[in-house]
Amino acid sequence: MKPLVFLMAADLKPFADEKLFAGKSAREKAELWACAVENSCGTDCIKNHLPLAELLKHMSETLSARNADTAVIAFADCPFLNTALTAELLGLHTKYKAEYTFADGYPYGLTPEIIDAGTLKILVQLAESKADFTQAEVKPGTLFSLIKTDINSFEIETLIAPEDDRYLRLNLSCSSKRDTLACSRLFNLLPDCTDPELLCKTARTSAQVQRTLPAFYNIQIRAGGGESVYEPALKNAVSPALMEHASFKALLQKISDFSGDAVIGLSFLGDPLGHPDFVLFAEAVAFYKNLSLLIETDGQNLDEQTALRIQKAFASHKGGTGVDAPVNWIVKLDACDEQTYKTVRKEGSLEVAEKNIALLKTLFPGAVYPQMVRMKNNEHQLETFFRKWKAEGELIIQKYDYISGLLEDLRPADLSPAVRTPCWYIKRDMCILADGRVPRCKTAVFFADDFYGNVFTEDLETVWNRGYNKLEEQLKGSYGGTCEKSDEYYTFNF
Repeated sequence: MKPLVFLMAADLKPFADEKLFAGKSAREKAELWACAVENSCGTDCIKNHLPLAELLKHMSETLSARNADTAVIAFADCPFLNTALTAELLGLHTKYKAEYTFADGYPYGLTPEIIDAGTLKILVQLAESKADFTQAEVKPGTLFSLIKTDINSFEIETLIAPEDDRYLRLNLSCSSKRDTLACSRLFNLLPDCTDPELLCKTARTSAQVQRTLPAFYNIQIRAGGGESVYEPALKNAVSPALMEHASFKALLQKISDFSGDAVIGLSFLGDPLGHPDFVLFAEAVAFYKNLSLLIETDGQNLDEQTALRIQKAFASHKGGTGVDAPVNWIVKLDACDEQTYKTVRKEGSLEVAEKNIALLKTLFPGAVYPQMVRMKNNEHQLETFFRKWKAEGELIIQKYDYISGLLEDLRPADLSPAVRTPCWYIKRDMCILADGRVPRCKTAVFFADDFYGNVFTEDLETVWNRGYNKLEEQLKGSYGGTCEKSDEYYTFNF
């Protein structure tokens, strides 16, 4: 076998060149890994942005020109690319005469992808035949996504990790401020460690690696509650009931500076469209190119002018963390007919909500999600709801949250994992009330439990850092108070 290493270095973020790893950058660490690939014909560092079809053609031609028969592909912002795992992948690829070989179960950033030269020629033709892929931006996972469109045509081998760490959703690359922080903290815990199992074990047990920066800010701009059977109002009303626009704008600057990129939700404990200045809040998010907007609403107070203003505000944006669209809408339907709708939602009509979904889909294609919260009240309509909206695009079936026993348990089924894991909300989310207070999570606020501070009077880092102890407790298997009764811990936003 004569492998040639392709390092993807187009559009790397500045984090890739920060010397955070004993005086070396992620790019330099990746280049050292590339040089250590056994029997390699060299390295081709791809610095220019190429659409998928052109990139595959370039790789195929380069392999031929250098008399190589195998492509080893990785991104140049991954400081933990592992030589031993790479050798193991190449061994599998050779032994089983595979066309495509990859590792599964490891955190992203430890292993490359291996593709046979002949397979690359086939993938060029496949990409050119798929409109969604020909001009696709090449990201981690893009190649496998293409292969999956005709997966039975390829001989694929997989290196399975001894312990499946996919549930951690770790990204060991310097592609964002958040992931760079995880990489630097892991390196500081294990400087120059080459043992992939030790790296994974350390990441698995480290609150500092898993809880870096908030990815989702769930913000209450209007105090509400009571709109449905699963949306209770707070017992102690928030004062003021409406967040001030000036306070929100100042908060966005803090978020942008602290997280780098993030998704901003405006729907925490109250439908945001009920705020008289709702459009101004949405437009304020649009000022930051690194922030994306999530709007969850019952759709009753939406009008075309509002939707058009938001579309215009985000016209030049790309997606932010964890999302492909700069604005995403979730419209809470919960039913397929008016009668069932009334058993779940206290006001409004299904007809109005569905009409506004149609409006939103014309303005925000691919970014509008009709939602059903699955519960005993509407379980009989689950299949009908799924078939109806799946035929039109995307949808969300959300589990019912009985809020650690605060509400009646209307779950039609218990979906909890067999083994308890630490909560995603305390790892990646920050909930913010209209008065600036930050509860531990969306459940804790109902029990006046664990407030970490106030973002209007303190800096975000100080408030955020007060949550590490809770994650450390859970990583050790200690789940007390409202956490013990909650079954939301395994659900995930962004």
